[in-house]
Amino acid sequence: MPGQHKTNETVLANETATAFEKVIANETVIARSAATKQSAPIPPTLPTKNNKIQYMLDIIISSKTRIKLLIKFFLVQGNKSYLRSLEREFDESTNALRVELNRMIKARLLTSEFEGNRRYYKANPKHPLYNDIKNIVRKTVGIDQIIEKIISKIGDLKAAYIIGNFAEGIDSDTVELTLIGENLDTEYIDNLVKKAQKLINRKIMYLTITPEQMKYFYKNKPTLLIWEKNGYPSAPLEQNPETPNP
Repeated sequence: MPGQHKTNETVLANETATAFEKVIANETVIARSAATKQSAPIPPTLPTKNNKIQYMLDIIISSKTRIKLLIKFFLVQGNKSYLRSLEREFDESTNALRVELNRMIKARLLTSEFEGNRRYYKANPKHPLYNDIKNIVRKTVGIDQIIEKIISKIGDLKAAYIIGNFAEGIDSDTVELTLIGENLDTEYIDNLVKKAQKLINRKIMYLTITPEQMKYFYKNKPTLLIWEKNGYPSAPLEQNPETPNP
């Protein structure tokens, strides 16, 4: 029923908001309160689960810069960066980035350390909400849907990696996916990809290669392992060992 559907959306929004209110600055609470008073509408097409999550995240977190920083540091475990590098990646002003970084440091979402004269920032894995925020970021990118709608349906698949921008923690309209296996049915995968693209509202580009090719082509390049078959050894190049198994 439409009324029940809207109620469920409200409950999910409130639950997500509660998690972030514990750690994000006061303006987040104010932004959410204002949105509630105005009865902010759900986008007309109310489309996919992924779009709903992004919509709620936009309401809860008023700063687009902060969302970029969450993706940068919470999507890829151990990712770190310094101010000038973030300025180039995000095309944002140094002052705007510094304000958000200081807020996240104060909330203990991030830690920092100096290497030479550069101050490097990274996610704080000891924060009590670290895993919750990481899971929300993965859903925002669409990784859960990719695993459910594509990867879980490919019988001979050994492992799946994300490469490109997202492997470096940079938001993008395109997810670059590398599927590892022998004699994979690309026609079947094409159909799965077309359906998944509509769900996550991002373009998906994929490549199928063998395990040996993976070692050769992506050695010393950023990769994000998002799935591997039970018993299949991770490639030596793997930088992110926390991987969901079916």
